[in-house]
Amino acid sequence: MSENIKTAVDLLIELLKKKKKITLDEASKELGIPANIINEWATFLEEEKILKIEYRFTTPYLIFNEDVNNKTKKSNLDMIERKLSTMLAFVKRQEIKHKLKIKDIAGIKSVLKNSKDKCELSYAQKKYLEFELTKLLGDIKNIKDKDKFKDGVKDVLKRFDSFKKCL
Repeated sequence: MSENIKTAVDLLIELLKKKKKITLDEASKELGIPANIINEWATFLEEEKILKIEYRFTTPYLIFNEDVNNKTKKSNLDMIERKLSTMLAFVKRQEIKHKLKIKDIAGIKSVLKNSKDKCELSYAQKKYLEFELTKLLGDIKNIKDKDKFKDGVKDVLKRFDSFKKCL
């Protein structure tokens, strides 16, 4: 049975994500932590750009920085894009002897379905991976359906692993 361990700072961040904006005193009461401790954490979290401290008269407000979520999502996509680019470069470098002239995805699928020749199958797999990786790299620029994109990445990762085993 695995459990996530959460620190009090994690609880403060979760509270801010939920409320978006809260006074320092309210955060102290909700978390049961002295205001001076919350203030120290908030100062550090502001330096890390996780939250902003805004003063209205003498009351400090803690405001969750929405850009943090967006930056995390963007950095995850950047990481996926780098991985896909690396995989595409690897696939393109593979030299496979063949006598095929595949022009499109239908040709690739035809070879994969009908051929018994190991070299032809490997070459068709290579071309299919090139096609799918290139498509995913194009799709990553304007993702609308994240689940469909994730499924596409998972499928290509499986095919890539299978392709590497055949080399």
